[in-house]
Amino acid sequence: MTFCYRMFVLLLFSSLMSGMGCAYGQDLSFDHLTVEDGLSESTILAITQDAEGFMWFGTREGLNRYDARKTKVYQYDPEDPASLSDNFVYSIFSDSRQRLWVGTRTGLNLYDPETEKFKRFYAEERNAASLSDNTVTCILEDHHQNLWIGTRKGLNLMVEKDSISFLRFTNDPANDNSLVNDDVHSIFEDREGVIWIGTSNGFSRLQYNGPDRYIFSSFTLPRLKGKYEKNNSVNTFSEDAAGRLIVGTERNGLIFVDKATFEFSDGGIKNPKLESKAIRSLLKDPAGHFWIGTIGGLFIARPDFSGIKSYRNVNDVDASLSDNSIRAMYYDRDGSYWIGTFHGGVNIYSPVAKQFHHLSPSARNQKLSFKVASAITTDHERNFWIGTEGNGLFFLDPHSNVKEHFRHDEGNPNSLCHDNIKCLLLEEGKGIWIGTIKGLDFYDFHQGKFLHSKSDPGRVNALPDDVIYDILRDGSGNLWVATYFGGLALIDAGRGVVRKKYTHDAADPHSLSSQAVTRLLIDSKKDLWIGTASGLNKRNADGTFARIVANPETPSSLTGAYILSIFEDKRNRIWVGTRGSGLDLLSTEGRLIRHLSQSAGLPGNSIYAIQEDSNG
Repeated sequence: MTFCYRMFVLLLFSSLMSGMGCAYGQDLSFDHLTVEDGLSESTILAITQDAEGFMWFGTREGLNRYDARKTKVYQYDPEDPASLSDNFVYSIFSDSRQRLWVGTRTGLNLYDPETEKFKRFYAEERNAASLSDNTVTCILEDHHQNLWIGTRKGLNLMVEKDSISFLRFTNDPANDNSLVNDDVHSIFEDREGVIWIGTSNGFSRLQYNGPDRYIFSSFTLPRLKGKYEKNNSVNTFSEDAAGRLIVGTERNGLIFVDKATFEFSDGGIKNPKLESKAIRSLLKDPAGHFWIGTIGGLFIARPDFSGIKSYRNVNDVDASLSDNSIRAMYYDRDGSYWIGTFHGGVNIYSPVAKQFHHLSPSARNQKLSFKVASAITTDHERNFWIGTEGNGLFFLDPHSNVKEHFRHDEGNPNSLCHDNIKCLLLEEGKGIWIGTIKGLDFYDFHQGKFLHSKSDPGRVNALPDDVIYDILRDGSGNLWVATYFGGLALIDAGRGVVRKKYTHDAADPHSLSSQAVTRLLIDSKKDLWIGTASGLNKRNADGTFARIVANPETPSSLTGAYILSIFEDKRNRIWVGTRGSGLDLLSTEGRLIRHLSQSAGLPGNSIYAIQEDSNG
């Protein structure tokens, strides 16, 4: 198989990593998102992902939305009552109804993605059904789809009927069944549906048994291993496989709570660096490992905490953490980890991205030098053939070492005919066909030399054009060659001569739709599909062509004229990638089934290549 498309960075698959919990024990490398990338500020206090896949970051200077390419900032505008209510963003939450909630220093905000405006909710002194306070520190949705809002002056349950109101829960010194403290830092729901509330003075357990049945139990932090006993601040929670509550504290590290006996312990952690750290964020990954964000770096613990590995900022190491003070962490739907710091913006660790090995010039590969890899193929021994735009043909072993480098030599007729290569077709054990912008070459493995085929107006059986965009071999052993200025050529590979040429004829509707042929496909029915600069063509049994072209007045027609890629999937459907018009799914008759573009989520509308994975 050959891929005849432009890649500005060559990515070669290495063995796939087994899962999202494989970070433990590895030297993690982080990508960074900073103010230089458009963040409004380097302090990240909250992170979430919305239903559309956007990442959202709360800072002290506004709300930031990131789409993997650019950052959009939302800030308070005193002239706009539908703007964000305050630039200091403490919390962000995307609920099960795909609504985005933003907690700020001055009120709660509901984001409207249609208008990109905000609806504000404030604490009102004379309205007991309003928020208990304007500083919204945390937001949680429980398994009943209730939204709980933590503030500096109490816990709030959102009540949604004809309008939105709030039920307040605050500390009452005379009532043991009340919140332990009004300064709420975190809210967590465990596997039994019990809600835990961390505050600046201990934490509370809330058993919610329906309307008007709210039972609070309160706890203060014990003295363990001589740690601080005066600071009772609880910042975050998690839960281990045994069902123990894990409490992240401000001055006492991690505390483990047996929820059946309410016995407290240090969990047997043998890591002095973690014992008294301020724990600001806890994240449990799919493999059960615990990511622990502290003011002194990131720690990753095994599920039973028998081993803990630490990660810190290292001067002059770009792939290390950007800052040691970690305030927020998030695990997204694609398996990437987002780590918000106090001074260094966002750190991103993506196990999926680490599946790729980047092949580029290095001390070990000094011979490897090119900017654009335009064609790639492999042989049965896993050697790589890489055609480049401007630096010839590279032959690499399975370890990416350059074994041979073929270049055009004006004084050597046995060299490559040109260094700008557009496509490759491997003949296993025999040789490799190379399509260039100055003719077609066949490199014979046994003879160790190049055989050239070029256009020649004086020869009837010569190529019609020298700019070769694609090559295919059919079931009869013949070669189909796509040229950019001379149409399509059928070549007798054994004799090396052109048997037939197919061109565009403006007077013949059964000829090719364009002289510029860009891509070829032979499908499972042995039908030949021809992509051109002006539409798609399917070869009929009589040697004529059925044109499938873009027609704005016909909804079932192709959506784009210039064809960059053609692919048949396991269901025998044809996918067509266009330049600038997105991706089309066609029936075997060429009727449009579905069209996909940037508006449907594609990162771009020019589709250079298409592949199907083992899951279809």
